[in-house]
Amino acid sequence: MADHGTRLVNTDGVDQVEVELPDAHHYYRPKVQAGRAHRHRGRRWANQHGARMAVINDTNHARMDMEVEALVDGGWSPVEALRALTVRGAEPPGCDGDLGMVAEGQLADVIAVDGDPLRDVCILRRVSFLMKDDEVVRPLI
Repeated sequence: MADHGTRLVNTDGVDQVEVELPDAHHYYRPKVQAGRAHRHRGRRWANQHGARMAVINDTNHARMDMEVEALVDGGWSPVEALRALTVRGAEPPGCDGDLGMVAEGQLADVIAVDGDPLRDVCILRRVSFLMKDDEVVRPLI
C-alpha cells in the first residue's frame, strides 16, 4: 500500500456523535458499535500495511478529537494521527498547496490545548483557543 501511495480516508466520529444524542433510537447503538468494530479492524490492517491515513471532515460534527482517538486506537502514533488531520487531510482533495500547515500564505485553523496531545490525544477534547479564518473564535467545548 505504501509503495502505491494508497491513502485511507477515515471518518469515525459521525456515528459516535449520533449515538450520544439523547433521542438516538435504541436499535441504532448496536449497529454503530458493530460498524466501529469493523472500521477499527480496517484501520489496524491499513496501518500494518503502510497506508497513509487522511481524515477529512465531510460533515459538521466537528469532533476531530474522536478521529484522532480512533487512529491512535488503530495503531497510529499520536504524531501520525495529528498529521492525518492536518497535512494528510489536505492531500486527497488536492488542497495540500494551500491547506494543512501553519505557514505564510497557507490557510489554517489553529487550536491550542492545555497539555501535550502527543502524550494524551484525549486532551484535544478540551480546546482552549481556536482561530479560524484569521479570527479568534470562542471554543465550543
